[in-house]
Amino acid sequence: MKKTIQRLTVIFAAAILLAVPLLADEMDSYTDTSGNVFADDDYRGNVKRDLFWAGDKEKLSNISVGSSMLLAGRDIQISNCIVGSSIRTAGNTIRIASSTIADNISAAGQYVMIEEKTVMHGAQLAGRYVSFDGKATSLMAAGSYVVLNGTIDGNAQIYAGKVTVNSDCVITGTLSVHSNDVSIASGARIGNLIREKIDDEVEFHSVLNWRSTIGWQILKVIWSVIGCAVIAMLISIILPKTAKHSSELLTKRPWQVPLSGFVTVLALLPTFLILLILGGSGILAGAALLMTAVAISFVSIPLMAADIGRIAFPKWSPALSALLCGGVLGLLVKIPFVGVILVIASVFFTLGFCIQSWYLSRRKTEIAN
Repeated sequence: MKKTIQRLTVIFAAAILLAVPLLADEMDSYTDTSGNVFADDDYRGNVKRDLFWAGDKEKLSNISVGSSMLLAGRDIQISNCIVGSSIRTAGNTIRIASSTIADNISAAGQYVMIEEKTVMHGAQLAGRYVSFDGKATSLMAAGSYVVLNGTIDGNAQIYAGKVTVNSDCVITGTLSVHSNDVSIASGARIGNLIREKIDDEVEFHSVLNWRSTIGWQILKVIWSVIGCAVIAMLISIILPKTAKHSSELLTKRPWQVPLSGFVTVLALLPTFLILLILGGSGILAGAALLMTAVAISFVSIPLMAADIGRIAFPKWSPALSALLCGGVLGLLVKIPFVGVILVIASVFFTLGFCIQSWYLSRRKTEIAN
């Protein structure tokens, strides 16, 4: 049990330290029966449904995706692509050129560039440097420096330290700019301009704070999906026996496992307080107990995702089923109220799994003796 907890803690720490690129040699690409593609290399084929990609560097060119692209990596370049729904991506450098997107582009990174001949319905962009030279019906951008060159057949809303609107920019609706440094070329065609200066320096930095922008929210959701999927896959690869045993327990004891976890949670707080009151070694034991509980709770959702994947997709590779279910749970956990219930249920399940495993192991030993 001690070694298992230590391994789970190592998995969590590795994932937090950007473990996504570590899977580059494990998966390459996989197409499920619905037409979704999971890839971590330079994918070159057309995709019937969604394209999921995570890694270091990706160049997508001259491909067609039936639904959405969901991408995360250091350097992402998309050109001459047709996307049936949306592009949702996060990375350091993001460049999209000469592509047609039926719905929206949601991108967050250090450098975000939407280049010429890129057509989309709407764009939500956030980064240190953001440039837009495509065509859309709406735009929302936030960053330190935002440059507008393209055409917006609707409204645009900009939050930035510096904004430059070049002469070839066309905005048929209202341009709302929240910035102290705005430069608009004389040739730019803007239907209506609303400009708000930020007089208070503290308020100005608050506006630029990514935690208050849509870009940060997008980044958190994407990273939650990728992070949960990666940790779930790592659990299925590094701890295959643990993942298999927990899924079997969940199948055979669907009520005993979460109930044991619930009782454990109720017992943890008074136990922790008693250890603190004892002082000395009791404080050390209480700290160890608390750290163990926290370590287990951190991997509770990915572990549950790996188990659900094994149960729901028994014919799949455990790693791929864990990847898919981890991504789904990573998305659900960001939904208000649903996420809270999911976290509580996963903690009950993980603690219950630990208690039930210990109980069954002890009972087996007693019977053997």
